[in-house]
Amino acid sequence: MQGFDTVRFNSITELGEHVQMLEQNPDLPRAGNASCDTYNPENYGNMDMSTAITTALNGGNWQEGADAMPKLEVPHETLSGGAIPEQAMFSDVQGFAPIVPAYLAGLPDNMLSFDEVEVEKRLKIGVQVGRRFDSEQRHALNKGAAIMSVLSQLALEGYSLEIWAIWRNQDGMSKASIETCIKTSDTPFSSESIAFSLAHVAFQRRLCWRVAESLTDGGEKMTLEGYGNGKDSPMDDFDIGFGYLSNKGKYSTPDKAVATIKELALEQLEGLEK
Repeated sequence: MQGFDTVRFNSITELGEHVQMLEQNPDLPRAGNASCDTYNPENYGNMDMSTAITTALNGGNWQEGADAMPKLEVPHETLSGGAIPEQAMFSDVQGFAPIVPAYLAGLPDNMLSFDEVEVEKRLKIGVQVGRRFDSEQRHALNKGAAIMSVLSQLALEGYSLEIWAIWRNQDGMSKASIETCIKTSDTPFSSESIAFSLAHVAFQRRLCWRVAESLTDGGEKMTLEGYGNGKDSPMDDFDIGFGYLSNKGKYSTPDKAVATIKELALEQLEGLEK
């Protein structure tokens, strides 16, 4: 993201490897140290740094979170299809115009014809993992479950989805963005890794914070002054972006979470189609 001190990881495992390297090399530059706090475990979902790294190295396999996420469904009629019709031209035995060289060569397919073909629509999805300090685990689990349900429906309708977990905070001119790919366009959904990256507070406060603490530009200054806030951080570098969890009321129940995420997705899909 332009203007942000940015680090990108191609997978949760790659993020875990990077944080493990940082922890194993204490002499590397470091600003803040809140990621390694041991006095307030509840602020980190009762997951210490070692466990957070191990979970990431295992691909974000948080089975407990996957089991706790509500199982939600989105009515099919609420979302538009992802297959975009385009006209493709080809040779045939009949059509609207002759192909003179083919006719002279005696080939039977000597006419131009066309038909509609469906072209796969690819979407790059960004999800802000940051959340307000007084939100609870259930709010994040509801949000994560709603996102997985809505995006699963889009996938069924023909969209090819690439999903990124984004920790993107700013404090004045200090800006940092830690970006982790949690699903490529050719891999299936994993409820375990989605639960860990989108709903477990240790993903942002252990792993993403630790990366930000190692930066030498925006992240460094920010982690010395309170780690910033993601509420107003832009997400317009994604086709669909789901922002910071600032209004916990919208995610207080599974149904409210689905309604919120569905509305956000539809609004942005309509913008893409204009």
